[in-house]
Amino acid sequence: VDCKAEPFLKIPDGLLENILNILVDNANKFSPENLPIRIVVENNKIGVMSYGPKILEEYKEKIFEPFFRLDKEKKGHGLGLTIARRLARKAGWDVYLDISKEGNIFWIKFN
Repeated sequence: VDCKAEPFLKIPDGLLENILNILVDNANKFSPENLPIRIVVENNKIGVMSYGPKILEEYKEKIFEPFFRLDKEKKGHGLGLTIARRLARKAGWDVYLDISKEGNIFWIKFN
């Protein structure tokens, strides 16, 4: 992309990549095989959408707590979403979950 305008968002090296890697890795881990993962770009946010099992409303915030895991059978330690949110908030952004009829969308919102 050739852009001559000043970027509206300055991103520290590797930060967005690290957060997206965590969200895409989680989507891959918890989505049924052969179902796509969508990257959604809107005005001031980027989302990673998976069509796996929907996360219940009662866990919408709990999943961001350290070591919390909904599926103990899957590989991991329950730190990925905690790290993603903390990295985002350190930059003045946020990471949050929207649950839609299609699936789960983890958003990175730029403030």
